[in-house]
Amino acid sequence: MAKASKTIASILGILLIVSYGVPLYFTRSASGCASCHSMRPYYESWRASMHVVAARHCLDCHIKPGALNRFLFTLFFWREIEAEFSGRELKPTGVWLPGSASCVRFGCHALNRTLSANRDIRINHREHVTRFKIECVECHSGTVHAGVKGIGKPLPSRELCFRCHGARKNQCSFCHTKRFTTGEQSPHGD
Repeated sequence: MAKASKTIASILGILLIVSYGVPLYFTRSASGCASCHSMRPYYESWRASMHVVAARHCLDCHIKPGALNRFLFTLFFWREIEAEFSGRELKPTGVWLPGSASCVRFGCHALNRTLSANRDIRINHREHVTRFKIECVECHSGTVHAGVKGIGKPLPSRELCFRCHGARKNQCSFCHTKRFTTGEQSPHGD
């Protein structure tokens, strides 16, 4: 009986190692993610972005923080492996659009920014994220994967801002720090 128990325990151990080891093999690096044909454009756009330095792995931003989330993602990765071999499109289980928590997690970005990079546009990031619960990717959808499968641009369009601030669109100083004079070219081309 002891020999049968050891055999069963050995078989279960091997099954456990294989059931976790195979998905772990594919998810252990960003290039592993790119081994799936549908992920290749996302991988290439990430490699060409500045985020290749900040996020060493797709899962740094696309899996909610925590060892349990990473473990469960890896364990359920069998669905993605099967989809890849069968040719089905499938959104990976446990993957999320990076939330604001992901953007500030490693100290990459801070919410204390109140002006655009060129210092012309007023934008209180903390208020947008904390008070209005707007995630960074809602305005900056194309920061890493611009243009891939319909993903937008890194910077928000004026039209996106006007969804909430439409009543202020004729009040230049609501957004702009720079004063524009009559006859000067509008930054909007109108």
